Amino acid sequence: MFKQKYQSIALLILFLFSLSLFAVIVYAFGISPVTIYKEDLKKGSGFQTSITVNYGSVENGRILVEFKDDYLNGWIVPAEGVKAGNNYEISVPEGSTHYDVLLNVKIPNDAPNGEHKTNFRLMIVSAPKVQTNGGVGSNVQMAAQADVDLFVIGVDKKSFEILSATLPQTSEETPLQLSLKINNKGNVQLLPLTVNLSIFTKENELIYSSLSKGNKVIPSFTISDTVYTFENTLKEGYYDAKVDVFDNNLLVYSTELPLEIKKPKNTMQTGFLEKVNAPSSLKLNEETKFKGLFSNKDSSIVSAKLVAELYQNNELVETLMSEPSQVNSGNSAELSITYLAKKDGKFTLKAYVIYDDKISNTIETDFIVEEKQAQLAEPKLFANTMDLIIILLIFIVVLIIVYLILHRTHKEEIKETNSKLTKKTKPKK
Repeated sequence: MFKQKYQSIALLILFLFSLSLFAVIVYAFGISPVTIYKEDLKKGSGFQTSITVNYGSVENGRILVEFKDDYLNGWIVPAEGVKAGNNYEISVPEGSTHYDVLLNVKIPNDAPNGEHKTNFRLMIVSAPKVQTNGGVGSNVQMAAQADVDLFVIGVDKKSFEILSATLPQTSEETPLQLSLKINNKGNVQLLPLTVNLSIFTKENELIYSSLSKGNKVIPSFTISDTVYTFENTLKEGYYDAKVDVFDNNLLVYSTELPLEIKKPKNTMQTGFLEKVNAPSSLKLNEETKFKGLFSNKDSSIVSAKLVAELYQNNELVETLMSEPSQVNSGNSAELSITYLAKKDGKFTLKAYVIYDDKISNTIETDFIVEEKQAQLAEPKLFANTMDLIIILLIFIVVLIIVYLILHRTHKEEIKETNSKLTKKTKPKK
């Protein structure tokens, strides 16, 4: 009786855990990241973030974002969904197993300085069903908690970092284009910086120096590429370039780069951008491709790159460039650039192709980025690696417990068997 009891308990534990482990693997439910953390937030400022919700297949399911804490009520608002009180319901695509919930975080103008912490829940609920009593209800299938940790300060904080600088080779009379990757870590927008480009011969003789001021304003908490253009008066050869970046006459970055100037080939235009394909509208944080059909009329192979300049209110806000592609003589090739819409509004796309240091014709088109949209995320089995590690550790612990129970049962069986044998072999008096 004692043996059967322990065996039943062990098998029950193993069965229940296997069932729960199967459910976790099938549904792979979780959120990532689990915490919204941001510091140096200014009163009246805001930012957008997203939480990926991973779940199993749910028939006509919805994501319910539940805010129970009134402390930060109104600070965090989903970019889409139907509002019901302090909660929001978001429909998910049929057959999907993951979804990005976009959240707009807005700091009130009267927010107290200091740390502000709260949490909210994200749940997967099934479609409403008619109950036996005639009512209609939804079934909450899975839920997870997201923590919020925000630091508000009462002053502007300017902080940025230049991550890299690149100066590609070019040919005579073709403008020099210096690209800076800048991380604006502050809570205020970063105004254009001033760059001084100095060119030296291999004998360390200064032969060129010029200033260029960018025209791109970088929003707070944003990483962006900025292109600075300089007039090219250099002849064919190899040079050393020195880049000095200034912010209000203060030197903030300096580096040295190699530069190659090549002899220009035939200056007659032999490459043509036939057409450009771009969506007329897309959603905020949606990824798309700008495609251009390039024709090579030259008598030799050319290396071609599609360039996309994005303008808003007649101001250049971003320059994108595709990877180089080899196009055979007399052939055409489709060149493409991946674009992530980070800002809403109306934009003008000016596209052209750089091929062997020559520039093709330019094609212009307009498109609109709409404000609200959540997009599908890449499939993830678990919200993060730590979830998988924790599940494996729990599985190991359960196996150890089951082993100990079975081992103890086995020892008691041996003890009981030995006791019976002892009684049988005990001599009679």
